[in-house]
Amino acid sequence: MAEYRVLLVSPYPELVEVVGRVSREFPDLDVVVHQGDLSQGLEVALGNMESDFDVIVSRGGTAQMLEDELSLPVVEIDVSAADLLEALAIHNPRGRRCAVVGFSNALDAVREVADFSDFDLDIYDVSFEDELPLVLEDVSAGDYEIVLCDTFSQDACTRRGMDAHLLMSGEKSVAKALRQALDFCERTDALRSQNHVLWQIIRSLPTKTALFEGSGKLVYANLGEHRQSLLALMRNHLGGPMSERLVLHRGRRTYRVSKTSFELEGGPLRCLQRPGAEHALRGEPHGDRP
Repeated sequence: MAEYRVLLVSPYPELVEVVGRVSREFPDLDVVVHQGDLSQGLEVALGNMESDFDVIVSRGGTAQMLEDELSLPVVEIDVSAADLLEALAIHNPRGRRCAVVGFSNALDAVREVADFSDFDLDIYDVSFEDELPLVLEDVSAGDYEIVLCDTFSQDACTRRGMDAHLLMSGEKSVAKALRQALDFCERTDALRSQNHVLWQIIRSLPTKTALFEGSGKLVYANLGEHRQSLLALMRNHLGGPMSERLVLHRGRRTYRVSKTSFELEGGPLRCLQRPGAEHALRGEPHGDRP
């Protein structure tokens, strides 16, 4: 029986198939795979915050977003030099002028190939989603014959008439990430056991709860509907007095939220709670919004 649980968020369907093959080599890992890119991937992760995962694995911009938003450890799947060379062999066998577009955290190995090879290859990094249109203007001006890119960039490249192909991670890159996830779980095994007891206590509470680090990263949530928008509203109210009571509106619903702070060795932990489900969406005195 697997000892550790891994949530793998795949930005594209082909990666799901690769993970299905590679995960058989790791019997100590229970790898649960969901597909979703960027905000969809974040929504997938938020929907699994109650499921007692030990680590998240993802790729590129999705991994970066998950790491920014969640306190659960995130392991990134790389795009290796071998992955790039395979893509070039398939999509660019004649050595045409090529651009690689993707989130910067996934392209370290690609940069090494570009710097120390004779390929006519240029790298265009994206650090944030809203940077992509400007980056693609530069790519368009470069008159490249082929573009290798991530899931997020591919549709935008195609709409601009570029010959764009997905730069995928192969089995060795996935195996490397799962091995890193296993190493992390084994190193933190004692702490995990303690945390599991605490999470069982939290899950037994009748209230709907969201736990944040002082930095704003989400630790745990079981909010149900309107999850992502409610968490954004709650994150905006982490400051201020802990005795503060909040009334948050979302759509036709009214949510009443109380705040608590816990001082831990690693820093403060903010807890925001709303009453149990039968009282959570009271309409008085504010009522349903028109």
